[in-house]
Amino acid sequence: MRGRIEVQLKISELATRLENGADVSALMLEYMPKWNISERTMNRYMALAKDVVSGMLKRREAALEAMRGEVIMREAEEGLKSTLELEAKLCAIIDGLIDMEKVTSNKEGVERTTKRKPSIKEIIDAIDILLKLRGMYRPVDTRDIIHLPPQIVVASQEQKEMLERIREKPKDEEDFF
Repeated sequence: MRGRIEVQLKISELATRLENGADVSALMLEYMPKWNISERTMNRYMALAKDVVSGMLKRREAALEAMRGEVIMREAEEGLKSTLELEAKLCAIIDGLIDMEKVTSNKEGVERTTKRKPSIKEIIDAIDILLKLRGMYRPVDTRDIIHLPPQIVVASQEQKEMLERIREKPKDEEDFF
């Protein structure tokens, strides 16, 4: 029994040193004479110590992943909560339930704060933001749109003739203006 405990203590000491970045060959040179063991026994101890270090690293990594998961969940809940709060504020602006503050100053530079209801522009902006948050805007399908050449409206017969001359001009001529 005493021998097993001594071996476990040796392996634990080697694992600690390995975890702290010690070199395997330096550990072998240090501990083989200190413990009066053969190279084969030392290699066995080192293999067991490496397994211990690997297990500790896996447990630490699992703990870190669990903490990351908790942080991500908490952030997602707070983000969701803040999005709902944002929607509630926007709805309150739309309904005119929130008083806006307007700061004005007179000629002497004295500032005065007055409360007011949201303006029509602020209500429209709030509606726009709310609809964007809810994903109500859809992209326009441009495949069905017919692209016609632009129609030019002229004021006189002279302008009409000038426009026709421009359209008739050969494409290989250079423009100098």
